[in-house]
Amino acid sequence: MIQRKQTVFLALAALCLVLTYFLPLVVYTQQPDARIFTLRTDALHGPDGLTMEEAELMIPFQWVYAFLIVGLVGSIFLFKQRPRQRRIVRGLFLVTLGCFVGQVFVHQSVASYLGTSINVSYVFQVAFFLALIAVVLTWLAERGIKGDEELVKSMDRLR
Repeated sequence: MIQRKQTVFLALAALCLVLTYFLPLVVYTQQPDARIFTLRTDALHGPDGLTMEEAELMIPFQWVYAFLIVGLVGSIFLFKQRPRQRRIVRGLFLVTLGCFVGQVFVHQSVASYLGTSINVSYVFQVAFFLALIAVVLTWLAERGIKGDEELVKSMDRLR
């Protein structure tokens, strides 16, 4: 059945990751001249809006998120193979968690890069936390799949 609660969780997690493409992760402001830098999933963008090549991201978030989106949407259609669906969702959960941790490290790296000689303030945007929301939703989906498996096993014992 595709109309399970884990389908909603997986679809919402994929939607959260899609939104990270359109929203900035962190906005940095250098204090003396108020220059604004924006960290997005693809790169760090300077005050003029152009990509800063010298501050290239070590983790290609845009490609990892694309993989996760395809995996989450694809796992929705594995509802007839619950054990396989659960293994895939668990793997996607771990990769999503790793991406969130990677975002934290990249933020720290960018903040130290921009603040080497000048004071830098930063503001986390909504997209930074969308990966964390996707982690929670993926975990809830995995729990729902586990509950379905246990329900099917208990019904098999009754027969």
